[in-house]
Amino acid sequence: MNIPDMNIPGMNIAVDGFTLDLREGTGLSQYASLLQQSLGKLASQVEVIYGARLSRARGIPPEIAIANVAPSASTSRLERLLSRIALPPAPRSPRWPLSVERVALRGSLATGTPAPIATSTSALVANSLWDISRRHLMTYGRLYPIALPPDVTAVHWTMPLPVYAVNTRNIYTILDLIPLTMPWATADHVGYHWSLIRRILDTASLITVPTHATLADIRRLFPHRDVPAHVVELGVAPPEERYLDEHDLARSLKGLFDLGPKDYFLSVGTLQPRKNLPRLIDSYLMCDLSVPLVVAGSSGWYSGSTRAMLDRLDRLDRKKTRAHGQVQYLGYVTDAELDLLIRGARALLFPSLAEGFGLPIVEAFLRGTAVLTSAGGATEEVAGDAAMLVDPYSVDSIREGISTLASDDRYLGSLVERGTARAKIFTADAFTERLGSAYARAGIA
Repeated sequence: MNIPDMNIPGMNIAVDGFTLDLREGTGLSQYASLLQQSLGKLASQVEVIYGARLSRARGIPPEIAIANVAPSASTSRLERLLSRIALPPAPRSPRWPLSVERVALRGSLATGTPAPIATSTSALVANSLWDISRRHLMTYGRLYPIALPPDVTAVHWTMPLPVYAVNTRNIYTILDLIPLTMPWATADHVGYHWSLIRRILDTASLITVPTHATLADIRRLFPHRDVPAHVVELGVAPPEERYLDEHDLARSLKGLFDLGPKDYFLSVGTLQPRKNLPRLIDSYLMCDLSVPLVVAGSSGWYSGSTRAMLDRLDRLDRKKTRAHGQVQYLGYVTDAELDLLIRGARALLFPSLAEGFGLPIVEAFLRGTAVLTSAGGATEEVAGDAAMLVDPYSVDSIREGISTLASDDRYLGSLVERGTARAKIFTADAFTERLGSAYARAGIA
């Protein structure tokens, strides 16, 4: 399919801006950006729905207010507390939906908003929609109805949000069901998430999922619902060529992180239970390697014990009491720094307990870096035979995998070759094709 020729005249798609304004990139925000870029190739116009709490300054134009939206990740603890104790919103029915306002983006605002809008000079605004709709579902057990401008062909929700448009088709992406399949590993309210997914399955014109593993979870947990779902594997844009040669890469690694190329293992991801970091660290320490394990990722749900482990190891390393088994925790790193770290790693170690897709696997493939990841589920589906697969619940299995990657250069090279070939399945253009096909099968394109 010729990607540049896919644009369909008259197709106007709205997409939520819930995750697009996150300052610290997450899998959700990466997907939202990918989706917006792909929709820009499929539709003649893409408009972002802004539903965060906007400034109430008297007379402030909406287009200025949305350019100053506080990112979702930076909501203060006090604001979250006040949201929980606030009076419930008035119930809304499909007969009385909230009308969403269209506002023009003038001049630099068209590209300076928290989520740059590639194919539109306007945006859709509903003040505090995300908070109100969440409380509406919690109070009444129903999705929050909205009405979009009549020329909107469909709205694509980048994640399960408790909102639906009454006057157009609703497309939802469900990346995973981890709050239901592994409730102990997330901070999500199980009852809320169950009700949310059930309502979405009853409402959606189309549901896209990134893997057959996620689709299987939906059908297993909701067997009596006719799910209009299509598997649309994600894509990753090719990395920028930031480095002139291997010497340039080595200088950057040394200057920023005091690391050498192919002289460390890398673990990436938010610190949370399902990322399996304590078991990975135990497995790594049992190998007694001189090659360090570098951990990059900000703190997440229930990360206190993991942070305590990392802090304790850091104190031991600072005292020089261990000649081997050094663990370096970097915390949050920028996209450019992450690109550098993945390029320079001997291997990416990603034995996650559960994923909807596993973007770091493909990111490593694209950069010529070997991968160790979990057997079964979405991670094996994405990695195929291009990664070393281990039992994520077995310290011995992970340890054996790390030892092999540390000692067997020939096997490591074969993984790099297979990973480079497999990455071609997961390009941004391939994602656009798959998305367009799903839209067409659902009668939207």
